Amino acid sequence: MTNLRVMILTNRWYESGGVENFIRQLVRETHDSVDYVVVSLITHVEGSLPCKKVGPVIPSGNISGIYSDSGRIIRALQGQHCDVIHIQASNGSAFYLAHLAERAGIPKRIVHSHNAGGETDSDAIKKLVGSLSSAVYSRAATDLWACSRNAGEHLFGNRAFTVFMNGIDIAKYAFSKEKRVRLRHELEVGEGSFLLGSIGRISKQKNPLFQVRVFHELKRLLPNTRFCMVGSGDMEQEVDSLIDSLCLSGDIIRVKQTSDAASFYSAFDGLLFPPVFEGLSFVGIEAQCSGLPVYGSEALPRELKITDRISFWSLDESPSAWAERIASNAGSLSIDDRPRYSDALRDAGFDRKTCFARIAKSYGGARA
Repeated sequence: MTNLRVMILTNRWYESGGVENFIRQLVRETHDSVDYVVVSLITHVEGSLPCKKVGPVIPSGNISGIYSDSGRIIRALQGQHCDVIHIQASNGSAFYLAHLAERAGIPKRIVHSHNAGGETDSDAIKKLVGSLSSAVYSRAATDLWACSRNAGEHLFGNRAFTVFMNGIDIAKYAFSKEKRVRLRHELEVGEGSFLLGSIGRISKQKNPLFQVRVFHELKRLLPNTRFCMVGSGDMEQEVDSLIDSLCLSGDIIRVKQTSDAASFYSAFDGLLFPPVFEGLSFVGIEAQCSGLPVYGSEALPRELKITDRISFWSLDESPSAWAERIASNAGSLSIDDRPRYSDALRDAGFDRKTCFARIAKSYGGARA
């Protein structure tokens, strides 16, 4: 019996991105039962995946090409002969892609919401186009999925949708003292220092300038502290300029990418996670699996409160207020408590085998 052929479609591929992490884990976990094709519209699909990879589809490299190059996209979709298209969505333009997939003859068309918010004010045109696409082409999707309740409500409103939790490899992200000692040695951070960290794209969504300002205030309260920022993105120059202006270059460690986030979670003493909007983040789940205290914004979905290791604070509060809370919590932390949190994640149903098997089974559901 031939496996179901499923196209996973994303606008672009960031090797360190959360959606990309979801795609990698899904494909690796279920490729024995599903024939996957991963397609990126404007970039190459980087890294090793046990499936066919296609992209870029739009030669201009501009995502607005989904409207101007619709014919090219339809032909690319038709050429893969897929039974299902699984569209990774951050805004309403995903419904236009579902419309193109319908024209290409793909019978099952899934729009999967990964974000619980929208574009910032500077992206007003993109937000308007997304809203119009959602209104005009909403019926093109046969299935609506979301990574959290608020991510679904944001994109789908009152329409019915299915929530699929982001599963992780529990054993991989469990706290490891060995990984902690090794990485802190590589980073030249002593065990007596407090190491604050962040993992994610250096982009407006992740609020990196706020992160630097919080650390600047924390440094006044805890002189023996360092900050490790893991990730890359379009705001790197702004972040580096702010770091220089605050004279923090000797205290902030910049790591542009990693294939071993688990070691960083073990090495960190706290995770700074203040996004402007976010879905059910892998970073927030993986960090809690490691027993790492997570200092998050209220933009994070409440489904992310899996353990007592995560806090939700308002972005209306000042960086100094965030720093004071982090400093007050730092003295009560012990790495001896951290190993037990992996069991809590498993008990809460976040084991990736269970989560991704459910998604693979859902691909074969009733067709439109």
